[in-house]
Parts: sequence; C-alpha cells; structure tokens
Amino acid sequence: ERRKCPLMNVLLAEATFKKGMVIDVGANGGCEMATALRHGRRVIGVECLESAYHELRNVPHIEKHPNATLLHVCAGNSTRMAELNLARDSSSLIEDNVAHGKERAKVPTTGRVREPVVLVPLDQLLPPAEQVAVIKVDVQGGEYEVVQGLLQTITRDRPVIGYEDAGPKFKKHGNVRSLLKPLGYVCKRSGGDQVCSETP
Repeated sequence: ERRKCPLMNVLLAEATFKKGMVIDVGANGGCEMATALRHGRRVIGVECLESAYHELRNVPHIEKHPNATLLHVCAGNSTRMAELNLARDSSSLIEDNVAHGKERAKVPTTGRVREPVVLVPLDQLLPPAEQVAVIKVDVQGGEYEVVQGLLQTITRDRPVIGYEDAGPKFKKHGNVRSLLKPLGYVCKRSGGDQVCSETP
C-alpha cells in the first residue's frame, strides 16, 4: 500500500492529529481514496474524467463504503464549462499537457479527443459543517486553479495539502506554493509531489 499510494500515506501521516475528512481531487484509479478509507477517514473523491468516474463507481470497496462520496465534476476556481483533453489517466484541461511524450501516446486515436466538462470551485460543494484534514490534488497541471477554488476551506480548516508537481513537464496556470505561502504554509518535495502544511 505505501508504495502504491505514497502521496496519500505521507499526507495522512502529516495529518495524524488533525480531525476531518480527506478531499481527493483527481481520484482516478481510487488508490488514494481507498488508502484514506482504510485509515478511517471520510473521503470525498472528485473525478473529472467521465470514464474514470464510472470505473470508480464499480469499485465495491469505494462505491459501497459508508464514508466514501464520489463526485463527477471538475474542480476549478470558477463555475464554467470547459473541455477536458482526453489521454486516459493523463487527461488534462490544458491541451499542451497531452500533446507530448508518454501523455501523447494515451490520446485516443479514434473517436473523440475532448469531452465537455463543468468546472466548479469545491468551496461551493463541500459541506461547511465538516472539517477537512487533507487535500490531495493531481489534475495534470490544473492544481493552481483547484487550490484557488478551495481557499475558503484551506483558510478555515488549515488542512495538509499534497499536489502533483511534475516540474516543467506540464504547463500550469500558476504556482501553488506561492499561493499557499501567504497563508503560512511551507511546502516540501516528496517524490514527484509537494506536501504543504502550516509552519510549526
């Protein structure tokens, strides 16, 4: 389990003494959701990619778990329509992020290469009475906008935050670390990800 979902394991360890649920943005595959559920957390999984959402709906230990909620929506910083560029588990709202390297090989060769999606700030969807302990974001370059759409929750609950940081591999909408720094967060690298928590 630790090797399969290293980011979620690091986040849960950092949040050992924090009460609250886990938000898994980019729940594709369900590994992080399942890991958090096994640690006794309530989990809201957010999956933008239609096919990945339906696959997760067929995973019994997620679909039937009383502490799991799965949302088919794309997280962003405003409510609007957009197009998701399809590339299996590397699908991205940023077209350039599926145009090169191994991501390009995942783009469908027949049928549609984009699907229409609705973006919503998660601050508008999360239950205000529930505290958030952990936020994990892996959305192929759109992490900045996702975190912008969670700033009310982050300011209120001070969760541990982990996000994919593929360096120059993906185009990004902004710098998550710079967004979190004024809120008193410090980020450190953990593999190909960043783990951010409040300054002690």
